[in-house]
Amino acid sequence: MTAAAKERASPLHYAKELGKRLEALGLDVHASEHERYLVLLQDAPGEIIDLGRPLRSSRIFAHEAIRKNAPVVSDFAEYSAEHGLENCMFWNVGLTGAKAAAEDLAIALKAFNTKINIEFSELRKKLSFELLLITIHPRFDMETGLFDLHAHVICRVPPEHREAAHRRLMSKFSKIDLNTRPIRNPAAAATYMLWGIWQNDIMLAWPDHALKAAWSLTQKRFRLFRTGGTFAKFRADQRSTSEKLAKVSDVSARGTDLRI
Repeated sequence: MTAAAKERASPLHYAKELGKRLEALGLDVHASEHERYLVLLQDAPGEIIDLGRPLRSSRIFAHEAIRKNAPVVSDFAEYSAEHGLENCMFWNVGLTGAKAAAEDLAIALKAFNTKINIEFSELRKKLSFELLLITIHPRFDMETGLFDLHAHVICRVPPEHREAAHRRLMSKFSKIDLNTRPIRNPAAAATYMLWGIWQNDIMLAWPDHALKAAWSLTQKRFRLFRTGGTFAKFRADQRSTSEKLAKVSDVSARGTDLRI
């Protein structure tokens, strides 16, 4: 693959192209008005690369998704190594009969989230269900012109409650995949879930009204992924430990300065 082909296939390339589409629709997608440039000095007289204006820090842009998602994937791999994934399932749920028009996407997403919260809360109270990670993928169907909302879930369910959990979810959701195969590669599963929320290369083929609807979700700060249970606690403990170490390092550094 040539250097130009690699650049065209990069997450940043797709993000920039998506940014251009959104900007053409009159949307403010940039974090700054200032242009950025990269100066390469390996060979005289050097090369100046125009990076353009920086895009907003949103997961809708592929390069930002990589930056924000990578720590979650790393944490889940570390959590899995430490706590194991015994009785953990990788399930999908959705509502095939409730696809949403672009102008109703925010309302549909709120309703879908509410339904998930209600049903998972019942499973947690009655069937020892533990949610570890969930992502919602808004998919635009070019044939129908509607958005399909579905969720990917990694959860822990004891064997004795699994059949009952299956029955409840099958009665509440019309689009389901409740396989019982073990999760062999936790990092790969988390990567698929997180990077599948917004797929810039596919989104570039969406019509304008679908792109505007997708961007509107980022402005309303909808949570298209969240953690739960012992994984959420694990991440909180990791952050707490990191903050404590940072404070100790800062105090040590200031103490050293005082002794000079």
